[in-house]
Amino acid sequence: MTLYRQLFIGTSIAFLVLLVLLESIYIANARFYMQEQLTSHAQDVATSLGMVLPPSLADRDLLRAEVTVNAVFDRGYYQSIVVLSTRGEKLIEKNLALAPASVPVWFTQVFPMHAPSAESLITKGWQQLGRVIVTSHPNFAYKQLWRTSIEATLGLIVLYVLSLLAIHAFLSRVLRPLKDIEQVAHAISERDFQQIKTLPRARELLSVVKAINSMSAKLFAIIAHEVKQATRFRDESRKDVLTGLDNRRGFEEYVHALLEHGADMTSGVMYMLQLANFNAFNISKGYKDGDVLLKEVADGLRVIWPKQDMLRCRINGATFAVMVFNISREEAGRLGESLCATVGAIIQEHRTPPAVAL
Repeated sequence: MTLYRQLFIGTSIAFLVLLVLLESIYIANARFYMQEQLTSHAQDVATSLGMVLPPSLADRDLLRAEVTVNAVFDRGYYQSIVVLSTRGEKLIEKNLALAPASVPVWFTQVFPMHAPSAESLITKGWQQLGRVIVTSHPNFAYKQLWRTSIEATLGLIVLYVLSLLAIHAFLSRVLRPLKDIEQVAHAISERDFQQIKTLPRARELLSVVKAINSMSAKLFAIIAHEVKQATRFRDESRKDVLTGLDNRRGFEEYVHALLEHGADMTSGVMYMLQLANFNAFNISKGYKDGDVLLKEVADGLRVIWPKQDMLRCRINGATFAVMVFNISREEAGRLGESLCATVGAIIQEHRTPPAVAL
């Protein structure tokens, strides 16, 4: 599982637990408020009836008293209203059957609400005429509490979804450098030394990104140096240090490659040039002048047919080789004449006794 998923799941679960806890506290407080409202409502109605019923009871007009009670009871918010005499006799009694609340049963079990009762004395002046007892019906409170719970739940679900989107955007932004680090690490393993251009704001990730960029740059420099060294060593192994032409090893590798992959070769010619008496020239003129002569001969070989694909090499000492393919006999003859003329002219300039041998 990726770090993003772990952080996303952990954060979402923690936030979900927090929202469930907040909703539980909210519903519990709403239930407590509803319960207090039922009690307060029952007491208010009992007090109001205690102030309205005295004229009817003083005149012993129970019909008028019952009409007054019915006007309040028929609203349906009360489970019972009972009017008692001073001796405890029931003068008026109104009861509403306790029907099941129109909410899920489990909801009433999790958030139970009892039917509160309140009473008030019925007096006229200093004369006590009786008392009235009012019991509120909890079904209406259950409906209100259920509706409040549904609205709160929907609101919290919307908030939770928005929070998940915010967490997704936040984690994607924070963890984006890790993806860049992963891509750069794979690129480095493929010898592609990239750099992470977008620097994160988090200090820890910023340090890691800087370390990766520094490692990539250093590896690139090290490998570039090693490649340069390897190329130089390879060239030195195939090139003659003095003249810059291919040496004997380069000559042999070239011939070997032609023998293996020379399917397109139809004709060819190879000339071996050797400066006769070169050792005597070195002894008489010095090795420094001998090196100068060899360099000038190499330069002369380069200017002969410069656009032609031709192998020019120094085999050893004063021996050179020139090899070219896919030319005619006439062209081969002209090439030999050019070689003799060019090298001979160089030797004449040095006024040396060695002759050119082909």
